[in-house]
Amino acid sequence: MEFFNPPYVLGTVIAPSFPSPFGSLTAPLPSQTNGVNYDTPATPYLMQWNSNVQRQVMEATILTVGYVGSRGVHLFNQRDGFAQKIRL
Repeated sequence: MEFFNPPYVLGTVIAPSFPSPFGSLTAPLPSQTNGVNYDTPATPYLMQWNSNVQRQVMEATILTVGYVGSRGVHLFNQRDGFAQKIRL
C-alpha cells in the first residue's frame, strides 16, 4: 500500500503538550461562557465623519488641517459571564 509510506503516514496527536514559558505557573482554562446579547431594543449604528480645510499660505506652500472622528451607538458588547478574579 503506497498511501501509508512517508510522507503519507497517517497519525493524529490530540492535545500536544508544549513547554510553559512561565515555569511553574499554570494558566486558567479558557472560558466558554463569553456571549453577546443580540436582543437589543435599538438598532446599533456607527457614525463616521471627517473634515479638511486647505489653504495656500505662500507661493509654493499649502497648509491642510483635518479632523477625523467616529462614534458608535448601541453597539454590541461581549462579556464573560463567569469571570474569575485573579488572586496573587
